[in-house]
Amino acid sequence: MSKNKIYLLKHLKHISKFLFVFIISYNYIFAQENDMFKSCLILNFKTGYHTGYKSDQNDGFPGGLIFDGSFSYGLTKLMLIGVNLEFWNKKNVYKPNIKGLDIYAFGYGLNCILRKSFFKILNIYFGAGVGNYSINRKNDVPGENIKKNYLNLYLIFGSDIKVYKNLFLTADCNLTGLLGEIDFGGNKSNPAFISFKIGPTFLFKIP
Repeated sequence: MSKNKIYLLKHLKHISKFLFVFIISYNYIFAQENDMFKSCLILNFKTGYHTGYKSDQNDGFPGGLIFDGSFSYGLTKLMLIGVNLEFWNKKNVYKPNIKGLDIYAFGYGLNCILRKSFFKILNIYFGAGVGNYSINRKNDVPGENIKKNYLNLYLIFGSDIKVYKNLFLTADCNLTGLLGEIDFGGNKSNPAFISFKIGPTFLFKIP
């Protein structure tokens, strides 16, 4: 057998090995039905930190601890729709000429999430949602308690990593904008903040 044929056979073996590994890897990472999210129910509970908004002003609030819970259902292999709830509470917030001010907020919304699985253990997702956000301010002075409801628009970016079977550890970032009165003159701004949260996620496949 000539040297050229031997050289060619060696390269064909390497190429065939590469193609075999590539096909197996592709099927394992990208083409497995089990990793897709159609007819899946996802529940998660997270806590973390949210930034404040002009805390020295009357309509502002400081940053602090935030709690989040949500569930979503897979409509397709990649797209899910869901509902999320969010809560935070601040005690004895300092404001000029105001004593004993407590601020607490509760938000809820509907969202659409695109989620992709890699290597069976890592999921990356992003999406957007709309809902309602209620911020309550309670003062020691009677008659000065204020409650405001805002239209809540938010973006979600996150990932989760598999811990055991259907249990994942999730970390995400939310960009939240609260729309109250629309000011065409540009004299008023609407609150906005960022939150970073982490917590457990449970994924269930519904038959």
